Amino acid sequence: MKDKIIMLVLLLIFLSLIGRLFYDKANEEATAGIIGKVEYVSLDELALFVTLENEVQLNKQGMVWMDGSSIWDHDITASITVESGYVSDGDLSREPDYVHHYPNLYAKSEADYKSPTDGRKVCFLTFDDGPSANTLKVLDVLDEKKIKATFFVIGEEINKENANILKEVVKRGHLIGVHTHVHDYNKIYKSVDSFLKDYDKAFQKIEEVTGVRPYIYRFPGGSYNHYLKRIRKELVAEMTRRGFTYYDWNVSGEDSVGSPTAYSIKKNISRDLNRYRCPVVLLHDGQTNPLTAKVLGGVIDYIESKGYEFDTLDHREPCQFRW
Repeated sequence: MKDKIIMLVLLLIFLSLIGRLFYDKANEEATAGIIGKVEYVSLDELALFVTLENEVQLNKQGMVWMDGSSIWDHDITASITVESGYVSDGDLSREPDYVHHYPNLYAKSEADYKSPTDGRKVCFLTFDDGPSANTLKVLDVLDEKKIKATFFVIGEEINKENANILKEVVKRGHLIGVHTHVHDYNKIYKSVDSFLKDYDKAFQKIEEVTGVRPYIYRFPGGSYNHYLKRIRKELVAEMTRRGFTYYDWNVSGEDSVGSPTAYSIKKNISRDLNRYRCPVVLLHDGQTNPLTAKVLGGVIDYIESKGYEFDTLDHREPCQFRW
């Protein structure tokens, strides 16, 4: 009886080993069948991959990764090898197609992305939706007040007439960033590639007209909007990989909402201004915003009366909405 029990146990062990062998083989074949179609199981994996890809692109252009900084909450590291421009993390089949698209869409930033640390109060005026005839009026006010500002430009607005206005923005010493090409939320936020396609058009047009390769941008609707939510992390990772930094705002004149008045614009700015030592003020210089230029002088006087100086965004750390 004892011998039979021993034989039965040995048989069960043997069958178990055979079963495990077949299972491992089947699993290996199944895995081999999907090589080349592997999807990212987490955004961290994607972040790792675009970080590695970034090293290749920046090395090709003689650039360095900005201070080794990351948009992620924790550091992601990997052991990589570089041979003749090739980088491997073990499986490149997971690489998103869009990292190969728009090969000229890379920027080298000259900004330090650091806010003043000497206690000064510095205000950063920003204008969206130009260029337009209103941009010239804004520029004249800024000249009069001896102030520099930042303009986030719409590609479609750079027509034959407005191209000269955009040149004036650069000539007068202001900073240019990309806003969008078409400002159509449903179109540009459809996918990461859709955004890149739109952005590339605006980027190339700005460079063609001014010779400037802008390295900052502002999401239409800001970085926290429901159109962008689905692709936000992937998109920011890809734009960062390409050398671009986005800016939101923390003070808004609401000059492009509803039916603004001179009083409402000034009131909206005064409501939030003093909450920040380095406020980023959102205003607009599009063709539908003639009131902005009219009240700008008074707005600047008010801000100066509160002890603020003025500067462009390349001298401030990124102002970004919390996700």
